[in-house]
Amino acid sequence: KSGCGSIGRRFGSWGRTRTTAYRFFMQVRPKAARSVEVEQLFIIPVFEYADIDALMCMSFLRKNIGHKRLSVRLSLRSRLDSLLAEFHSLLPEKNRRFRAYVVGLPKSGTTSLAKVFAPAYRSAHEGRSIRSIVDILDWKRGYTSDRKIKRQLRYRDKRLGLEFESAHYLCHVAEHLVKMFPESKFILTYREPIAWLESQINQRLEARGAVHWDALQEWRLGRYGHSFELSELEQMRGVYPVSSYLSYWHDHVAHVLKAVPPERLLAIQTSKLSGSITEIATFMGADPELLDISRSHSYRRSEKSFRLLETVEDEWLARKVRLHCGDLIRNHFPELLDEIPYLKSFRR
Repeated sequence: KSGCGSIGRRFGSWGRTRTTAYRFFMQVRPKAARSVEVEQLFIIPVFEYADIDALMCMSFLRKNIGHKRLSVRLSLRSRLDSLLAEFHSLLPEKNRRFRAYVVGLPKSGTTSLAKVFAPAYRSAHEGRSIRSIVDILDWKRGYTSDRKIKRQLRYRDKRLGLEFESAHYLCHVAEHLVKMFPESKFILTYREPIAWLESQINQRLEARGAVHWDALQEWRLGRYGHSFELSELEQMRGVYPVSSYLSYWHDHVAHVLKAVPPERLLAIQTSKLSGSITEIATFMGADPELLDISRSHSYRRSEKSFRLLETVEDEWLARKVRLHCGDLIRNHFPELLDEIPYLKSFRR
């Protein structure tokens, strides 16, 4: 009951219907009422639901154009979310050979791992990302309760029906996933901090600036309140101070290590990902022979446009990493001390 039949008959395709309705809303709606908040909380999430009949969407938008009715629309969205979640909670579980989540840092191999498992298992990278990010941000900001986020997580789990899910933003709800699915296993992919930071900055310079990703990035990095130490970064659009990136590196990794029991967690360094596929498969109970190891580095970006290591001295970087990430590196990833040149001073 996804509404695809009526969509096809009326408009030809879901994509055309989505575009038509979105343009209709933005043309008729008063300019003063258009905002990132409206798009983030209503427009984008509501169109990600294939469950909603397109005609119902169009009718709904036509009746609720004025900004004074925004609260009504948000209330309707919330009630619709709840109804869908309750409905899917009644459906039987799909048979899974295992249940695994990759909750590593962004830009640490999460895309590659999803593709490695895709040929033989139900695997996806960042499934239902818009809906998931909105729900997670609502919960982290205190707009929704623990009960509701758990219901939404169970709803998306049944909608997707995955055996292997790779999505870095799921680290923020890892504590719920651990309790809700006691048979699940978790993989933490990580990179040494400065190479990861460079990758984050270069991705940002190439990004289109989708609303939901911008909102997640602002919540993750903007909350620390660090000031810019490098003038080169301050002049770049959408880029944050070095200390903010390193603080998030620490908090992301520390949260996963705390939320997931050691016996259900496998930490893998990104540079060793290709050689660890068999270990990952054995840990989860998958058959290594069925995996496509050639995809273990399937997501390669173009040449870096910004190189932090060529901009500042090694000692300056070492002090920053020692300040924000030193405890985790020493206690959990001591191999980084020998492999990364600028971290050798840690042993002094």
